[in-house]
Amino acid sequence: KQWYQRRVRGDTQCGFKLFTRAAARAIFTRLNIERWAFDVEIFVIANLLGIGATEVAVNWQEIDGSKLVPIFSWLEMAKDLAMIRTRYLIGAWSVTTKEE
Repeated sequence: KQWYQRRVRGDTQCGFKLFTRAAARAIFTRLNIERWAFDVEIFVIANLLGIGATEVAVNWQEIDGSKLVPIFSWLEMAKDLAMIRTRYLIGAWSVTTKEE
């Protein structure tokens, strides 16, 4: 079994996401990552639970003043992505280990 069968397309890091109440409860109670890559883990958990996702265009206005430090942030993201993949692959994290 693949750890994550569906590839996420689009911008997983966009700050705007909308969930049904049931989907939010099912997904957010199972999150392990609290840093940059939590967006990616949201999609991994949703996929493992069979919760679909749809990308919808919204009007968005960028606001200057990001506190992002590019090199450091990229390294943190790479570390978190590797951790997500590894821990779900070896079974250290599972969508069935936490109660809803």
